[in-house]
Amino acid sequence: MNKLLGQHFLTDPTVASQMVALAQLQKGEVVLEVGPGRGVLTARLLATGTRILAVEKDPKLVAFLTQRFAAVKNLKIVAGDILTCLPSVTGSLKNYIVVANIPYYLTARLLRLLLENKNQPRKIVLMVQKEVAQRIVARPPKSSLLSVAVQFFGQPKIEFLVPAKKFRPAPKVDSAVISISPHQVRARGADWQKHFFWLLRGGFAQPRKTLGNNFKALLKKDRIEILKWLNRCGVRPTQRAQELSLSSWVCLAQKLKTKGQGSKI
Repeated sequence: MNKLLGQHFLTDPTVASQMVALAQLQKGEVVLEVGPGRGVLTARLLATGTRILAVEKDPKLVAFLTQRFAAVKNLKIVAGDILTCLPSVTGSLKNYIVVANIPYYLTARLLRLLLENKNQPRKIVLMVQKEVAQRIVARPPKSSLLSVAVQFFGQPKIEFLVPAKKFRPAPKVDSAVISISPHQVRARGADWQKHFFWLLRGGFAQPRKTLGNNFKALLKKDRIEILKWLNRCGVRPTQRAQELSLSSWVCLAQKLKTKGQGSKI
């Protein structure tokens, strides 16, 4: 086990089978598995006959998997870091789905890469830390930057919980399997997306402060202008970022004409 890579290996094949069932694999679809470890989930995926693309960072595990599945023809093992090789490994895929048991530290960055990727997966099924899963699906008044960001791109759902004893070595916390179905249409373009997330990060910059204060610092506008802008979306200046729904964030971004200190409200 490589502690630097946050490795906790799934040992229960029943859990792996449940994850595969959730994927609802379609004919001709490729599965991208991130961090296959010792291959418990990989074996269940291969049993479906689907083509698997497994990306593993640990050289020792790459060697282990290569030997274990030497006779398998529908598996391609890529030695590399998914955070740097995602565009290249998914660029030519016409239809793919992500099914993975990933290191906890990777969750937020991997989700962002997958959801912002030009070639989005049809569906994402991930094993993550239980607390992180709860944050991802959170709704107002308990929203977070992470929950709004994920829900901007797709619909997340906690499918089932997995106790720590199902891993070796056992982590200190329980896990959860989540599914995310990306929205089919997000046609506003890259500039709109950057604009939205610039505003979102500004709103959550200091979560304990009110939106009136956070936006005043972000936009460099006087209080009256900010009040008028918020009012157009039914938002009060005394509210905090975690209280807003995704639709309110979208409305605020739409009413803000341009990005930066020169933004027109």
